[in-house]
Amino acid sequence: MATTSIRWVCVQDIVVGVGGMPMAAGAVMSYGYPGDEAKGEQVWLADIEGDLDLPVLSAGRKPRSDIFRLRFRFLITGKRSIELTMSRLTEVVSAFEDYLADHSHLADDLVEVQSAKITTSTQAAVTLIEGHVGIGEVVVAVHSRLA
Repeated sequence: MATTSIRWVCVQDIVVGVGGMPMAAGAVMSYGYPGDEAKGEQVWLADIEGDLDLPVLSAGRKPRSDIFRLRFRFLITGKRSIELTMSRLTEVVSAFEDYLADHSHLADDLVEVQSAKITTSTQAAVTLIEGHVGIGEVVVAVHSRLA
C-alpha cells in the first residue's frame, strides 16, 4: 500500500466512524476545512503531515516507515454563553477521543498500522462581536510500517 493511501484510509476510517457517533450528534464531520462562513458545530481534518523513511534507488523494495499526524479541528458557534460553548466543545472533543480510545479499528483493520495515539488535545473559547466561539484541536499520531 502506498504511503498516501494508508494515510487516507486512516482518515476515512476516523471520519466515517466519528461521524456516526451519537455524542457528536449535530456536529458536521468533514474531510477538509468547511470555510470561513462555517457555523454551528464542525469537525474537520485540517492536515496530514509526517515523517517518512522511504529507501529508494536500491535493489528491491525495502520496508518503509511512515509516522504521520492527522490534525483535526473543532468549531462550536451559536451558543448563548461562553460556558455553554466550552461545555459543548469539550463534549464533542471528548466523544472524538473516546471513539478512538474505544475502537481498535485502525490497528485491527490495517495490518500496516503499528500504533496510533492522541498526542495533542486543546480546547479554548472566546467571545467575539459575532458571539461565542469554541475552537479545539486533536492530533492523532499514527505509525505504519510498509513492506
